[in-house]
Amino acid sequence: ELHVQKSRSRWWPYLNFLATSVQLDLPMSWSQNDLEGLKGTASWLSSTPAQASDIFERVVMPIMVANPDLWPKEIQTTGMFLQTLSWVMSRGFCGA
Repeated sequence: ELHVQKSRSRWWPYLNFLATSVQLDLPMSWSQNDLEGLKGTASWLSSTPAQASDIFERVVMPIMVANPDLWPKEIQTTGMFLQTLSWVMSRGFCGA
């Protein structure tokens, strides 16, 4: 909605806030050197940049390509996927 409906979306204020305030900072977007600091922890094993790219190409991209009215070509990128994922992961909580 942020890139397709823009300010016409009822979610515009919230999405615009996320776009301007939440910085991409997920281990799956870190360099190999930065990931070395997580060695020996569960986070180190959870995801790598290569895994994130693979998930995007294998799972997300086919859905985007099949629905270009929802996902224009200019937002069909790994970077946009990681940014959106960071929004969800920073706001979503797992609970029982």
